[in-house]
Amino acid sequence: MVNQNSIFGGMLTNAGAAKKTNCDALGIPWQPSHMLIGDANGTDPVPSPTQAKLINQVYRAPLNQLYVSPTDANVLVAELVLPPDVGGWWIRELALEDIDGVFSAVANCAPSYKPLLVQGSGRNQVVRMHIVTSNTANIQLKIDPAVVLATREYVDTSIVAALNKQDFKHSVQVATTAQIALSGLQTVDGVALAAGARVLVKDQAAGKENGIYLVAAGAWPRAADADTSIEVTPGLFVHVEQGVASGDSVWQLITDAPITLGTTPLAFEMIAGRTGVTAGTYTKLTVDKNGRVIAGTSPTTLAGYGITDAYSKTEVDSKVAQASSLPLGSMVAFPKGTVPPGFLELDGSVQSTATYPDLAAYLGTSFNKGDEGAGNFRLPDSRGEFLRGWDHGRGVDAGRGIGTWQADQFKAHSHGLKTKEAAAGGGFTTMYSSGTQLDDGSAYIQLQGGTETRPRNLAVMWCIKAWNAPINQGNIDIAALAAQITQGIQMIPVDFASGFIMSMNATSPLSVVDFGPGRARGSGSAAWSESVISCVLQSAGAWSAGSGGNKLDVGGRAAGAWYHAYVIRKVVGGERDMLLSSSMTPSVPNGYELVLRLRGRSIKTDATGNIVPFLNYGRSTDFKTLQRDMRITGGVTRSTTVTVSVPPGVSVVSRHYAAVTAENCVILVRSPDADEAVLGGIANNVTNSYAGGIGTGNSALAGENLAAYCESRTNTAGQVVAQVYVGGGYTLVEAWLYTQGWTEE
Repeated sequence: MVNQNSIFGGMLTNAGAAKKTNCDALGIPWQPSHMLIGDANGTDPVPSPTQAKLINQVYRAPLNQLYVSPTDANVLVAELVLPPDVGGWWIRELALEDIDGVFSAVANCAPSYKPLLVQGSGRNQVVRMHIVTSNTANIQLKIDPAVVLATREYVDTSIVAALNKQDFKHSVQVATTAQIALSGLQTVDGVALAAGARVLVKDQAAGKENGIYLVAAGAWPRAADADTSIEVTPGLFVHVEQGVASGDSVWQLITDAPITLGTTPLAFEMIAGRTGVTAGTYTKLTVDKNGRVIAGTSPTTLAGYGITDAYSKTEVDSKVAQASSLPLGSMVAFPKGTVPPGFLELDGSVQSTATYPDLAAYLGTSFNKGDEGAGNFRLPDSRGEFLRGWDHGRGVDAGRGIGTWQADQFKAHSHGLKTKEAAAGGGFTTMYSSGTQLDDGSAYIQLQGGTETRPRNLAVMWCIKAWNAPINQGNIDIAALAAQITQGIQMIPVDFASGFIMSMNATSPLSVVDFGPGRARGSGSAAWSESVISCVLQSAGAWSAGSGGNKLDVGGRAAGAWYHAYVIRKVVGGERDMLLSSSMTPSVPNGYELVLRLRGRSIKTDATGNIVPFLNYGRSTDFKTLQRDMRITGGVTRSTTVTVSVPPGVSVVSRHYAAVTAENCVILVRSPDADEAVLGGIANNVTNSYAGGIGTGNSALAGENLAAYCESRTNTAGQVVAQVYVGGGYTLVEAWLYTQGWTEE
């Protein structure tokens, strides 16, 4: 329809409207194809929807462009370019013809003369026809580039649009390093931005907000080359010009298709640029998936290079020092009582075949006595023996098997004795002994010497080569050996501790506690200790390993605090150590694992932060001085919850002395988790006794003082309940509750 505020305008004809309605109903596009130009025979035409042709048509040509108006979605713009060699007439009326020849739209325009080039004025002239329609979504234009002339604006727009669809975008000034507000002038990555600056936004919490933006005083618009879904595609590249962290870098969009801008979360990843690695030469590099160096080091150890199947220098030195070229089974005499590595003393002991498989294969059962048990073998016993070379067919010591034992013996011989006989003229006669008595019975030879026949000698320890280091002559069954070690661990029960008796350090009893030798096991690993370890409850400083080191896991020693004792174990090496903590879930030092909390071995500090003196008996601990935890004065009957001097976090059996100053009075101590004790009354003139408490009877005295021992189980807050009862007519003067110690089961 013609605009009421203008005498010029265009509209669909009845035939065009019917054709478009039919296309919409069938779901096929309506395709305007040609523009018609007329001079209306010199008149000022008024377009009508009933028209079927122009008043006077002077020209017909294919459309150059057909698009929806950027300012009004209900206006269709058709465009035709008239070249210089077309013209010689006035332009007063316009029309559209679709691909089927239907006269579809008509319009009038301000009169304009289109000259011919031969008339002395040639130009390209663009004619645009604006048609109002209710629906522009189902309209299509097919252009034959051989007959259509493009305008410069169309070409420029098309080039820009095509460039905007490319994955390589115009560079941005900076890239964000954190979430920002997408509005206002601000500083990003150390760069103060002015209006119009391009920014790569990549760190928004809502990933759909990421993309390329232009800085503005108000809300930031998306950049023209990245403001539609077709322009933001997987693999998009953008260079960053400036910035402390991201300057001179290249980023890539790694989000997969399909992408709907403003809906799909966008993720960007740096593919080139600064990595934070200082320029230099490194012997070990770490790269990301794009091959960029992201870390560089120059290790000086095998472990630094991640080599785990080689010996360190220290290990090699140790192995070389222990290595031997002696074959397995060699017997060597040593002048000391220390067995060198790789050897076993020849002491007749029973050894495990699994532990020494090669030596067992070499010796076999040669020295077994039959009582070694399955999987074992016996060593020969060289203690106190001289070694003799095996005869091996020579005939000097015939009939003996190698390795057999032989008792000591003299070679058979006789001793001659000369005697002088007078009858024979005084000459000497030789006589021989049989045993120790002469054959004529006239004399005998006395025994001389000790218990054995021996030469001069030096006592040595004979040892046998059992294995070679670093590699055994054969193959030790590591699995079997590990099983034996594991079996030794399993012999310690789960959740068990023996030893580790806690005592006050003789030199620094107010800040240092000693733990004796012991063994412990939690649910897994076990730990052994053969010596005392001193634990410093430091006022400041971190935990440190070994005896005499700081043992608090965090912080420093506090006043009026409790500290639990834990056995810990070094993961590599298995060294045992101690840890003290106020928490039931301590902070275990790096490289260590928690073995077990030692029950009954907790430490209390006084108001000045010093350790309260104690005596420990394993799971039971007593204070050297009773700790007064309650004092009640006056009143008749009351029930009081008391926090007593026992470690919090666990339930223990607490030991108390309760005292009263009153007549006809009783005090009972119970767990807060137990029901309240109910008394039926207190009899006069009788000293009453009550389980878990103490009592006094009435007497002629004005008051009675009585103290007695009692026990109770605490809750995990270290509390008990003290119930104080006073008989009728009597008033409590004072009641006290002292803690002696506790036992943790």
